[in-house]
Amino acid sequence: MLKRKLIILILGFMLPIIFTSAPVYVYASDNIRLIVDGNEVNIELVKSWIMEQGAEEDSSYYFDGLSFEVVNLDEDDDLEIIATIDGGVHLGQFFIFDKADGKYKLIAEKPQKIEKVNLLPSINLDGKKFFALIERTGGTGLDIYYEHIAYLEDRKLQIAWTGVQKERDANLGLYNLRIGNYQYNPENQLLYTWESRFEHDIETMDILENKGTVTKIYQFVDGKFVEVRGGSANSKTSEIDTKIEPPILKMKLMVNYGMEAELLIDEITEEKLNYRYFDFQHNYKPSNKQEEMAINEMFERVVEDGHLFPKYTFHFYVHTAEQDVEVKVPNGFIDKLKNDHEFRSKVISKINQPFDKEMAELLNDKLFTR
Repeated sequence: MLKRKLIILILGFMLPIIFTSAPVYVYASDNIRLIVDGNEVNIELVKSWIMEQGAEEDSSYYFDGLSFEVVNLDEDDDLEIIATIDGGVHLGQFFIFDKADGKYKLIAEKPQKIEKVNLLPSINLDGKKFFALIERTGGTGLDIYYEHIAYLEDRKLQIAWTGVQKERDANLGLYNLRIGNYQYNPENQLLYTWESRFEHDIETMDILENKGTVTKIYQFVDGKFVEVRGGSANSKTSEIDTKIEPPILKMKLMVNYGMEAELLIDEITEEKLNYRYFDFQHNYKPSNKQEEMAINEMFERVVEDGHLFPKYTFHFYVHTAEQDVEVKVPNGFIDKLKNDHEFRSKVISKINQPFDKEMAELLNDKLFTR
Protein backbone atom coordinates (compact mmCIF):
# COMPACT_ATOMS: atom_id res chain seq x y z
CA MET A 1 0.00 0.00 0.00
CA LEU A 2 2.84 2.35 0.86
CA LYS A 3 4.54 1.60 -2.47
CA ARG A 4 1.28 2.35 -4.33
CA LYS A 5 0.89 5.70 -2.55
CA LEU A 6 4.49 6.55 -3.32
CA ILE A 7 3.98 5.82 -7.04
CA ILE A 8 0.82 7.97 -7.11
CA LEU A 9 2.66 10.79 -5.33
CA ILE A 10 5.55 10.66 -7.80
CA LEU A 11 3.16 10.66 -10.78
CA GLY A 12 1.33 13.61 -9.26
CA PHE A 13 4.55 15.63 -9.30
CA MET A 14 5.47 14.43 -12.79
CA LEU A 15 2.19 15.18 -14.56
CA PRO A 16 2.69 18.97 -14.77
CA ILE A 17 6.13 18.32 -16.26
CA ILE A 18 4.97 15.67 -18.73
CA PHE A 19 1.98 17.53 -20.12
CA THR A 20 3.04 21.19 -19.98
CA SER A 21 4.28 22.99 -23.08
CA ALA A 22 5.56 26.00 -21.17
CA PRO A 23 9.09 27.16 -21.96
CA VAL A 24 11.81 26.28 -19.51
CA TYR A 25 13.54 29.16 -17.75
CA VAL A 26 17.12 28.94 -16.55
CA TYR A 27 19.04 31.37 -14.39
CA ALA A 28 22.80 30.86 -14.32
CA SER A 29 23.91 30.80 -10.72
CA ASP A 30 27.00 32.59 -9.47
CA ASN A 31 29.13 29.44 -9.60
CA ILE A 32 28.41 28.66 -13.28
CA ARG A 33 31.41 29.41 -15.49
CA LEU A 34 30.55 30.50 -19.02
CA ILE A 35 33.41 29.89 -21.45
CA VAL A 36 33.60 31.62 -24.85
CA ASP A 37 36.54 31.01 -27.20
CA GLY A 38 38.46 29.50 -24.32
CA ASN A 39 37.93 32.57 -22.11
CA GLU A 40 35.72 32.77 -19.07
CA VAL A 41 33.08 35.47 -19.38
CA ASN A 42 33.88 38.16 -16.83
CA ILE A 43 33.35 41.90 -16.43
CA GLU A 44 36.39 42.77 -18.55
CA LEU A 45 35.25 40.57 -21.43
CA VAL A 46 31.75 42.06 -21.35
CA LYS A 47 33.30 45.53 -21.28
CA SER A 48 35.34 44.71 -24.39
CA TRP A 49 32.20 43.51 -26.21
CA ILE A 50 30.43 46.78 -25.42
CA MET A 51 33.41 48.78 -26.65
CA GLU A 52 33.54 46.77 -29.88
CA GLN A 53 29.82 46.48 -30.63
CA GLY A 54 28.15 49.37 -28.77
CA ALA A 55 26.54 52.31 -30.53
CA GLU A 56 28.32 54.96 -28.47
CA GLU A 57 31.91 56.12 -28.34
CA ASP A 58 33.99 54.17 -25.82
CA SER A 59 34.48 57.23 -23.63
CA SER A 60 30.73 57.80 -23.23
CA TYR A 61 30.17 54.55 -21.31
CA TYR A 62 30.48 54.73 -17.52
CA PHE A 63 32.15 51.35 -17.08
CA ASP A 64 32.59 51.85 -13.32
CA GLY A 65 28.87 51.11 -13.07
CA LEU A 66 28.97 48.01 -15.28
CA SER A 67 27.58 44.68 -14.09
CA PHE A 68 26.17 41.62 -15.84
CA GLU A 69 24.23 38.41 -15.33
CA VAL A 70 23.77 35.26 -17.37
CA VAL A 71 20.26 33.96 -18.07
CA ASN A 72 18.30 32.02 -20.66
CA LEU A 73 15.87 34.49 -22.23
CA ASP A 74 14.81 32.68 -25.40
CA GLU A 75 13.89 29.26 -26.76
CA ASP A 76 17.36 27.90 -27.52
CA ASP A 77 19.74 26.29 -25.03
CA ASP A 78 22.38 29.04 -25.18
CA LEU A 79 22.51 31.49 -22.31
CA GLU A 80 22.12 35.21 -22.94
CA ILE A 81 24.14 37.91 -21.19
CA ILE A 82 22.39 40.95 -19.72
CA ALA A 83 24.70 43.87 -18.97
CA THR A 84 23.69 47.08 -17.23
CA ILE A 85 25.47 50.34 -16.51
CA ASP A 86 24.37 52.27 -13.41
CA GLY A 87 25.16 55.89 -14.21
CA GLY A 88 23.22 57.53 -11.39
CA VAL A 89 19.76 57.64 -9.85
CA HIS A 90 17.97 57.86 -13.20
CA LEU A 91 20.78 57.28 -15.66
CA GLY A 92 22.03 54.06 -17.13
CA GLN A 93 22.34 51.76 -20.11
CA PHE A 94 21.14 48.28 -20.85
CA PHE A 95 22.55 45.60 -23.17
CA ILE A 96 21.60 42.08 -24.24
CA PHE A 97 24.14 39.76 -25.86
CA ASP A 98 22.97 36.63 -27.67
CA LYS A 99 25.13 33.76 -28.90
CA ALA A 100 25.31 33.25 -32.66
CA ASP A 101 27.88 31.25 -34.61
CA GLY A 102 29.75 30.56 -31.40
CA LYS A 103 30.17 34.25 -30.51
CA TYR A 104 28.19 36.68 -28.37
CA LYS A 105 26.71 39.56 -30.35
CA LEU A 106 24.93 42.67 -29.12
CA ILE A 107 21.24 42.45 -30.05
CA ALA A 108 19.82 45.23 -27.86
CA GLU A 109 21.18 48.48 -26.44
CA LYS A 110 18.92 50.97 -24.68
CA PRO A 111 19.62 54.28 -22.86
CA GLN A 112 17.69 53.06 -19.83
CA LYS A 113 18.55 52.33 -16.23
CA ILE A 114 17.30 48.78 -15.71
CA GLU A 115 17.42 47.96 -12.02
CA LYS A 116 16.17 44.40 -12.22
CA VAL A 117 15.28 41.62 -14.66
CA ASN A 118 12.60 39.12 -13.59
CA LEU A 119 11.62 36.01 -15.50
CA LEU A 120 7.86 35.51 -15.98
CA PRO A 121 7.26 31.76 -16.38
CA SER A 122 3.55 32.19 -15.62
CA ILE A 123 3.03 33.95 -18.97
CA ASN A 124 3.02 31.22 -21.61
CA LEU A 125 1.95 32.54 -25.00
CA ASP A 126 2.98 31.30 -28.45
CA GLY A 127 5.91 29.43 -26.92
CA LYS A 128 7.64 32.70 -26.05
CA LYS A 129 9.69 33.29 -22.91
CA PHE A 130 8.62 36.47 -21.19
CA PHE A 131 10.61 38.54 -18.73
CA ALA A 132 10.15 41.85 -16.94
CA LEU A 133 12.54 44.79 -17.16
CA ILE A 134 12.25 47.12 -14.16
CA GLU A 135 13.30 50.59 -15.30
CA ARG A 136 13.90 53.66 -13.17
CA THR A 137 13.76 57.12 -14.70
CA GLY A 138 12.67 60.64 -13.88
CA GLY A 139 14.02 64.13 -13.40
CA THR A 140 13.80 67.06 -11.00
CA GLY A 141 11.06 66.23 -8.52
CA LEU A 142 10.03 63.17 -10.53
CA ASP A 143 10.85 59.51 -9.86
CA ILE A 144 9.27 56.72 -11.93
CA TYR A 145 9.53 52.94 -11.96
CA TYR A 146 8.29 51.30 -15.15
CA GLU A 147 7.84 47.60 -15.74
CA HIS A 148 8.26 46.37 -19.31
CA ILE A 149 7.00 42.88 -20.19
CA ALA A 150 9.41 41.75 -22.89
CA TYR A 151 10.59 38.77 -24.93
CA LEU A 152 13.17 37.95 -27.58
CA GLU A 153 12.12 37.08 -31.10
CA ASP A 154 14.40 36.64 -34.10
CA ARG A 155 17.24 37.96 -31.93
CA LYS A 156 15.42 41.24 -31.31
CA LEU A 157 14.08 42.67 -28.05
CA GLN A 158 10.30 43.08 -28.19
CA ILE A 159 8.28 45.03 -25.61
CA ALA A 160 4.79 43.55 -25.19
CA TRP A 161 3.50 45.90 -22.49
CA THR A 162 4.68 48.78 -20.32
CA GLY A 163 3.11 49.99 -17.10
CA VAL A 164 3.91 52.16 -14.10
CA GLN A 165 4.91 50.43 -10.88
CA LYS A 166 5.38 53.65 -8.95
CA GLU A 167 5.58 57.32 -9.87
CA ARG A 168 6.34 60.13 -7.41
CA ASP A 169 6.00 63.75 -8.48
CA ALA A 170 6.73 66.48 -5.94
CA ASN A 171 6.09 70.11 -6.86
CA LEU A 172 4.14 73.19 -5.78
CA GLY A 173 3.66 71.84 -2.27
CA LEU A 174 1.99 68.65 -3.49
CA TYR A 175 3.15 65.05 -3.65
CA ASN A 176 1.43 63.12 -6.42
CA LEU A 177 1.63 59.34 -6.25
CA ARG A 178 0.76 56.85 -8.98
CA ILE A 179 1.05 53.12 -8.29
CA GLY A 180 0.12 50.15 -10.42
CA ASN A 181 0.51 46.46 -11.01
CA TYR A 182 -0.76 43.60 -13.16
CA GLN A 183 -1.74 39.94 -13.02
CA TYR A 184 -1.71 37.49 -15.90
CA ASN A 185 -4.49 34.89 -15.92
CA PRO A 186 -3.42 31.74 -17.84
CA GLU A 187 -7.00 30.42 -17.85
CA ASN A 188 -8.15 33.00 -20.41
CA GLN A 189 -4.72 34.34 -21.41
CA LEU A 190 -5.60 37.91 -20.44
CA LEU A 191 -3.48 40.49 -18.65
CA TYR A 192 -5.31 42.44 -15.92
CA THR A 193 -3.85 45.77 -14.85
CA TRP A 194 -4.72 48.47 -12.37
CA GLU A 195 -3.41 51.93 -11.63
CA SER A 196 -4.27 54.25 -8.72
CA ARG A 197 -3.55 57.95 -8.27
CA PHE A 198 -3.33 59.94 -5.05
CA GLU A 199 -2.52 63.51 -4.08
CA HIS A 200 -0.69 64.05 -0.77
CA ASP A 201 0.38 67.01 1.31
CA ILE A 202 4.12 67.26 0.74
CA GLU A 203 4.87 68.04 4.40
CA THR A 204 2.54 65.72 6.31
CA MET A 205 1.99 63.12 3.56
CA ASP A 206 -1.72 63.19 4.40
CA ILE A 207 -3.91 62.08 1.49
CA LEU A 208 -5.65 65.15 0.09
CA GLU A 209 -7.43 63.41 -2.75
CA ASN A 210 -7.94 59.86 -3.97
CA LYS A 211 -8.10 60.34 -7.72
CA GLY A 212 -9.37 56.83 -8.32
CA THR A 213 -8.26 53.54 -9.79
CA VAL A 214 -8.39 52.54 -13.44
CA THR A 215 -8.41 48.86 -14.38
CA LYS A 216 -7.69 47.57 -17.86
CA ILE A 217 -7.61 44.21 -19.59
CA TYR A 218 -5.18 43.27 -22.34
CA GLN A 219 -5.05 40.44 -24.86
CA PHE A 220 -1.91 39.27 -26.66
CA VAL A 221 -2.33 40.23 -30.33
CA ASP A 222 0.42 40.34 -32.96
CA GLY A 223 3.21 40.30 -30.40
CA LYS A 224 1.75 42.98 -28.10
CA PHE A 225 -0.66 43.14 -25.19
CA VAL A 226 -3.48 45.19 -26.72
CA GLU A 227 -6.25 46.67 -24.59
CA VAL A 228 -9.53 44.81 -24.90
CA ARG A 229 -12.31 47.07 -26.11
CA GLY A 230 -14.45 47.95 -23.14
CA GLY A 231 -11.71 46.67 -20.84
CA SER A 232 -11.24 49.99 -19.07
CA ALA A 233 -13.59 49.20 -16.23
CA ASN A 234 -14.47 51.77 -13.59
CA SER A 235 -17.82 50.06 -13.02
CA LYS A 236 -19.08 46.51 -12.77
CA THR A 237 -21.30 46.95 -15.82
CA SER A 238 -18.49 47.24 -18.36
CA GLU A 239 -18.84 44.83 -21.25
CA ILE A 240 -15.80 43.14 -22.70
CA ASP A 241 -15.47 42.44 -26.41
CA THR A 242 -12.48 40.20 -26.98
CA LYS A 243 -12.74 40.39 -30.77
CA ILE A 244 -9.81 42.68 -31.33
CA GLU A 245 -8.91 43.93 -34.77
CA PRO A 246 -5.36 45.23 -35.18
CA PRO A 247 -5.02 48.83 -36.34
CA ILE A 248 -4.59 49.38 -40.06
CA LEU A 249 -1.60 51.59 -39.47
CA LYS A 250 0.49 52.20 -36.38
CA MET A 251 3.06 54.91 -35.79
CA LYS A 252 5.36 54.55 -32.82
CA LEU A 253 7.18 57.45 -31.20
CA MET A 254 10.20 56.42 -29.14
CA VAL A 255 11.02 58.78 -26.30
CA ASN A 256 14.22 58.65 -24.30
CA TYR A 257 14.38 56.24 -21.35
CA GLY A 258 12.28 53.70 -23.21
CA MET A 259 8.89 55.38 -22.99
CA GLU A 260 6.64 55.03 -26.01
CA ALA A 261 3.64 56.70 -27.54
CA GLU A 262 1.67 55.41 -30.48
CA LEU A 263 -0.81 56.70 -33.01
CA LEU A 264 -3.22 53.98 -34.15
CA ILE A 265 -5.26 54.41 -37.32
CA ASP A 266 -8.22 52.03 -37.07
CA GLU A 267 -10.06 53.08 -40.22
CA ILE A 268 -9.11 55.12 -43.25
CA THR A 269 -11.26 55.60 -46.34
CA GLU A 270 -11.94 58.49 -48.68
CA GLU A 271 -14.70 59.62 -46.29
CA LYS A 272 -13.51 58.44 -42.87
CA LEU A 273 -10.41 58.73 -40.73
CA ASN A 274 -10.67 57.11 -37.29
CA TYR A 275 -7.59 57.22 -35.12
CA ARG A 276 -6.62 57.21 -31.45
CA TYR A 277 -3.55 57.75 -29.38
CA PHE A 278 -2.04 55.01 -27.26
CA ASP A 279 0.01 57.33 -25.09
CA PHE A 280 2.46 55.54 -22.80
CA GLN A 281 0.24 52.46 -22.77
CA HIS A 282 -2.96 54.39 -22.00
CA ASN A 283 -5.66 54.12 -24.65
CA TYR A 284 -6.62 57.72 -25.23
CA LYS A 285 -8.53 59.76 -27.77
CA PRO A 286 -8.39 63.57 -27.67
CA SER A 287 -11.61 65.07 -26.31
CA ASN A 288 -11.20 68.44 -28.00
CA LYS A 289 -9.22 70.29 -30.63
CA GLN A 290 -6.78 71.75 -28.11
CA GLU A 291 -5.81 68.32 -26.77
CA GLU A 292 -5.47 66.97 -30.28
CA MET A 293 -3.17 69.84 -31.26
CA ALA A 294 -1.08 69.35 -28.12
CA ILE A 295 -0.57 65.65 -28.80
CA ASN A 296 0.14 66.31 -32.48
CA GLU A 297 2.80 68.76 -31.37
CA MET A 298 4.33 66.09 -29.12
CA PHE A 299 4.54 63.72 -32.05
CA GLU A 300 6.05 66.34 -34.32
CA ARG A 301 8.54 68.03 -32.01
CA VAL A 302 12.23 67.74 -32.47
CA VAL A 303 14.09 68.81 -29.34
CA GLU A 304 17.70 69.75 -30.02
CA ASP A 305 19.06 68.29 -26.79
CA GLY A 306 17.91 64.84 -27.87
CA HIS A 307 15.21 64.15 -25.27
CA LEU A 308 12.60 63.47 -27.91
CA PHE A 309 13.14 61.48 -31.08
CA PRO A 310 10.53 61.48 -33.88
CA LYS A 311 11.10 57.85 -34.79
CA TYR A 312 8.03 56.02 -36.00
CA THR A 313 7.48 52.38 -36.89
CA PHE A 314 4.89 51.55 -39.54
CA HIS A 315 3.15 48.19 -39.52
CA PHE A 316 1.68 46.94 -42.77
CA TYR A 317 -0.54 43.85 -42.65
CA VAL A 318 0.07 41.65 -45.67
CA HIS A 319 -2.67 39.02 -45.50
CA THR A 320 -1.81 37.07 -42.31
CA ALA A 321 1.83 38.10 -42.19
CA GLU A 322 2.95 41.35 -40.62
CA GLN A 323 5.81 43.29 -42.11
CA ASP A 324 7.59 45.75 -39.84
CA VAL A 325 9.34 48.64 -41.55
CA GLU A 326 11.01 51.47 -39.69
CA VAL A 327 10.91 54.81 -41.48
CA LYS A 328 11.17 58.47 -40.65
CA VAL A 329 7.75 60.05 -40.89
CA PRO A 330 7.38 63.73 -41.78
CA ASN A 331 5.72 66.31 -39.57
CA GLY A 332 2.01 66.97 -39.92
CA PHE A 333 1.14 63.45 -41.00
CA ILE A 334 -2.38 63.41 -39.53
CA ASP A 335 -3.17 66.94 -40.70
CA LYS A 336 -2.15 65.98 -44.21
CA LEU A 337 -4.27 62.82 -44.07
CA LYS A 338 -7.26 64.94 -43.03
CA ASN A 339 -6.89 67.77 -45.51
CA ASP A 340 -5.06 66.42 -48.54
CA HIS A 341 -7.37 63.91 -50.26
CA GLU A 342 -4.82 63.06 -52.93
CA PHE A 343 -2.28 62.18 -50.25
CA ARG A 344 -4.88 60.13 -48.38
CA SER A 345 -5.73 58.19 -51.52
CA LYS A 346 -2.07 57.34 -52.03
CA VAL A 347 -1.74 56.10 -48.44
CA ILE A 348 -4.96 54.05 -48.74
CA SER A 349 -3.63 52.40 -51.88
CA LYS A 350 -0.59 51.21 -49.94
CA ILE A 351 -2.39 49.77 -46.93
CA ASN A 352 -2.08 45.96 -46.75
CA GLN A 353 0.60 46.08 -49.42
CA PRO A 354 4.30 45.27 -49.00
CA PHE A 355 6.39 48.28 -48.12
CA ASP A 356 8.15 49.57 -51.22
CA LYS A 357 10.16 52.50 -52.53
CA GLU A 358 7.02 54.37 -53.59
CA MET A 359 5.62 54.25 -50.05
CA ALA A 360 8.94 55.33 -48.59
CA GLU A 361 9.01 58.34 -50.91
CA LEU A 362 5.39 59.10 -50.08
CA LEU A 363 6.04 59.17 -46.33
CA ASN A 364 9.12 61.33 -46.73
CA ASP A 365 7.39 63.87 -48.96
CA LYS A 366 9.47 67.06 -49.03
CA LEU A 367 6.27 69.08 -48.63
CA PHE A 368 6.40 68.23 -44.92
CA THR A 369 9.83 69.73 -44.39
CA ARG A 370 9.70 72.84 -42.24
